Amino acid sequence: KIKVSSPDNNLKAIFYTSLYHCYIAPYRFSDVDGKYKDFNHETGKAEGYTQCTLLSLWDTFRALNPLLALMQPKVEEDIIHSMMSKYRQTGELPYWEISGNEGGSMIGYHAAVLMADALAKKIGTYDLDEMYRALIQVSETERKGLGFYRKFGFVPTDKEKNGTVSKTLEYAFDDWCIAQVAKQLGKSADYGKYMARSQNYKKLFDANYRLFRGKNSDGSWY
Repeated sequence: KIKVSSPDNNLKAIFYTSLYHCYIAPYRFSDVDGKYKDFNHETGKAEGYTQCTLLSLWDTFRALNPLLALMQPKVEEDIIHSMMSKYRQTGELPYWEISGNEGGSMIGYHAAVLMADALAKKIGTYDLDEMYRALIQVSETERKGLGFYRKFGFVPTDKEKNGTVSKTLEYAFDDWCIAQVAKQLGKSADYGKYMARSQNYKKLFDANYRLFRGKNSDGSWY
């Protein structure tokens, strides 16, 4: 799928080995008849797609998933259908899915990134109303400081002790992605709402240090 030229065979070996590694995961989780262990630990069935597992989204949404979208779009479509299957079974999109279980360790709600990217690149066919409901739901939970994020416009360090800058930046980016989906679906009010939320990252930029920095709920720097 990709042909590179170089007089340095070591560079080509590094490139193609890395590309091979990119294709190791996710894993096929459904059997030849489509059945798999679902998120309620019952027998589910993938209809018209392959159920995938090992969706460590925080690890993959920046680079691996965009690569798969370009190089293996059917795999990327299967990933999105697999995420939606979890939403139907549990009422929430995955954060770090593994073998029909939710690891839950990752911050952000990066299913939004994959879905927005797929819609922008016209990869796959989905129930867009259902997908949009899932995206709104995942952005309105209370997990990992998200309630504080909505209240203050950032995750305050005196309220949420771990990773407050990272959480704020991740939520803001995911909100931007939801805004793009809202725009494509003609939901102008939600587009404005999530575009405004996507600007929250600016609240943690300290111009004196030229770095993002933790902030307390009263607006003072941590």
